[in-house]
Amino acid sequence: MTTKTINAPAVQRLRFGKIVSPHPECDGYVIPYGKKALPKPDPEPIAKKTMRDSDEEERDLDGRIHDAVAEVRSRTLSEDEGPYADKGGCLAELADAVSEGAKTTAELVERVIDLRAMAPPEIEAAYPRVHLAPIFAVNESYAKAEDLLPTAGEVLSQKSRLVTDDTLGTTFTVLTHPIESLTIAVAVLRAKGMEAYPSLGVMPDGKGDEMYTPLISIVEPSKSPSLRTFAFIRSHPPLASLDIISDEAMMGVLNIILAQTRTSRLFLDVLLGAQQNRVVPPERLEATARRIGTSIFKCHKAWPGCYLVPEAFNFFLNTAAQTFMEVHGKAAEQIFYQQLEQMQADEKKGFFGKLFGGKKKEFVPKEALLEAAAVEAQAYATYLHGLVREQFLKNIETAEKSKEEPKPTSH
Repeated sequence: MTTKTINAPAVQRLRFGKIVSPHPECDGYVIPYGKKALPKPDPEPIAKKTMRDSDEEERDLDGRIHDAVAEVRSRTLSEDEGPYADKGGCLAELADAVSEGAKTTAELVERVIDLRAMAPPEIEAAYPRVHLAPIFAVNESYAKAEDLLPTAGEVLSQKSRLVTDDTLGTTFTVLTHPIESLTIAVAVLRAKGMEAYPSLGVMPDGKGDEMYTPLISIVEPSKSPSLRTFAFIRSHPPLASLDIISDEAMMGVLNIILAQTRTSRLFLDVLLGAQQNRVVPPERLEATARRIGTSIFKCHKAWPGCYLVPEAFNFFLNTAAQTFMEVHGKAAEQIFYQQLEQMQADEKKGFFGKLFGGKKKEFVPKEALLEAAAVEAQAYATYLHGLVREQFLKNIETAEKSKEEPKPTSH
């Protein structure tokens, strides 16, 4: 994904001033950050200077890691209310199953990596799974998920997300967004006593934007280095910065995912309604669009500039346009075939039937009908998208006004 983000206190960015890649001191595909054992100094003065500079850089990074983690840690939510909350013991059960046999942090990380969602064949072949784990699959258009914030426990407990697959010969859990697998993985680590945070490896694209790779950060204050990151494959991407995401920011992200699920559910109903000769009332479309705008705002409030906000707007517009195009396109085809049927009926009437049958309607080509349907579909999708954005901006304005209002003083 590529976009430009603005950091907020709830998301702490560590800038390295260089491209960081896995190096000899890494534990396989887990990158450590901060002070580490340095090789013995070379007798040459320039080598000594290089080592001193490197040591100073590591000490500076240690301090920045400490400050960033302290800020993120201060925004940690309770286990029962945050993004990693359990429900019905489903998370605890998964954590126990995944961690079985793991005696060290590295062994636990090994098992958590295999919680990744199903990937394309070339990824699965290049990075094979090592440990048995529940199977997850991402379907961003899935509309059967419950209308609730997708906390880790909520996702794991929803029966509506379970799908039995004939190819697999077993059941898997549907995730409505790739971030949900990150939420579950962090929740498992926390359930086993680790201080873990979802993170993003950030790289510049050379054009003023940024590219992001989901990672997980583990903090172990008693160890040196105290911070490590890993990805959902047994390889680590290069990065120029690391964004560590707090619980508060992650709750905002869950609202974005909920907005996307509501979008999918709404337009699935529009499609089903068209098939059943049932029209979804415009009032419901408009009310749901505004509700989605509020969900997107909640992410913006928790994490101003979050890269997922523009993605959510685009997802709504694209889903709406595709849905209305399908509905209006089928309606246009029906009109075309009705015209053909009428022409055939008129021909059967003969000369006098045509003479006394009233004024003949102009025949509209199929291409013209489909073009008109596309214009109408895009116009209505744009209108609803405008309501989503309007509600989003209205919530921002209300929040800004509430900041400006003087607080009541006690006497």
